[in-house]
Amino acid sequence: MNLRIAPLAALALAALAGINLWPLTVIFGGTGGEEPVPVAAPVWDAKLAVSGRDHAVAKPISAYGTMLAQPVFFKSRVPYVPPRPAPPAAPTVVAKPPPPVVVDPGFTVAGIVIGEGVRKAFILGKSEPHGSWVAEGENLTGWNVEAINAGGVKLKQQDRTIELQLYPAK
Repeated sequence: MNLRIAPLAALALAALAGINLWPLTVIFGGTGGEEPVPVAAPVWDAKLAVSGRDHAVAKPISAYGTMLAQPVFFKSRVPYVPPRPAPPAAPTVVAKPPPPVVVDPGFTVAGIVIGEGVRKAFILGKSEPHGSWVAEGENLTGWNVEAINAGGVKLKQQDRTIELQLYPAK
């Protein structure tokens, strides 16, 4: 059997074999046989580091608390500003709380239904522009409906009482 390989294919196979052999020779054969000579580390002398008569004194790590409180290499890091001393405390005077502010709830009676066992009023408000039907004794946004009659509605909240008329006088 005669096996023939094209000359260009043989050249390519030889080049690939050479490329594969080079790393193997580096790994297993070494680079030159000589080991590098270890170099001794330089000796640090504290006397050379201190200039003049001032001798450096090591501070404990707790002395650098303000410096370590923020990241060192961030744009948001700002210089340390020592806190200002607190002003002397003024004598505390307990003042009587002001009376509660009277706020108009903005209710309007739009309709009243009175029948056998039924007394209801349709009330519009600032918080409920679409309105709602309420009966006597019910709660409407913090206001208790005390009484409903043909002329209007009486609402009570804590010590305040307001009367809403179905047809207010002009």
